[in-house]
Amino acid sequence: MHVEKNIFDNIFYTVMNVSGKTKDNLKASADLKLYYKREGLQLFEDNGRVMKPPASYVLDNTKLQCFCKWMTELRLSDGYSSNISRCVNLKNLSFHGMKSHGCHIFMQ
Repeated sequence: MHVEKNIFDNIFYTVMNVSGKTKDNLKASADLKLYYKREGLQLFEDNGRVMKPPASYVLDNTKLQCFCKWMTELRLSDGYSSNISRCVNLKNLSFHGMKSHGCHIFMQ
């Protein structure tokens, strides 16, 4: 179950674009330019700074807010899973502290 939690964390943090937790970073984008010819995903320069274009699978702020609100309102059967809504922070639009079984239930 811990392997499943690691996979869940990697996918979830990448989709939510959590800094420091996502696997979609500048080094990965540089490798994309080196090995693949995908113009829409390559790094570009803007006023001397290297920028990474947003990926199509990353949630923007409105979708992220909608998702976090849905997570706080989610109700599951008693004893089926822990209270997932306690893992969501609507103020920061962040998600933390989900245990292995909760990740398993969420992925199902």
